[in-house]
Amino acid sequence: MGFLLYSKGSIVVVTADVKVAVKNKVPLVRSLTLNWLTFFIETNNKATILKMHKDYVPIFLESLNDGTPEVRDAAFAALAAIAKMVGMRPLERSLEKLDDVRKKKLSDMIGNGEASTSGSGHIAERSMNFMNHHKYH
Repeated sequence: MGFLLYSKGSIVVVTADVKVAVKNKVPLVRSLTLNWLTFFIETNNKATILKMHKDYVPIFLESLNDGTPEVRDAAFAALAAIAKMVGMRPLERSLEKLDDVRKKKLSDMIGNGEASTSGSGHIAERSMNFMNHHKYH
């Protein structure tokens, strides 16, 4: 999970690492990866998110099918964060594939101002606690 060490603005460089992490057999790794990405999206600028969203939206959409509810919720939070940052227009084609239930959930999250399911500060804190307890080299 070395991608957590990258600074603001360099998210595009770590796409391969993220793709590996969201396929990890440990659900906590998958959900924390998505939570970290949500935090990154929420704390960055629109120009950066516009550059990276095409690489990451398919990852988030695939994660909506995960068998673990926390991973699915984290994927919804990431999609909602992108939509709030750049608007729905850049996402329209990608979101056409969603069923009505998922479209409604995403719409509700965007409308309620609920990008992250438990707040960015809490996500960052959980991510750091996880990393401190599980050293990856």
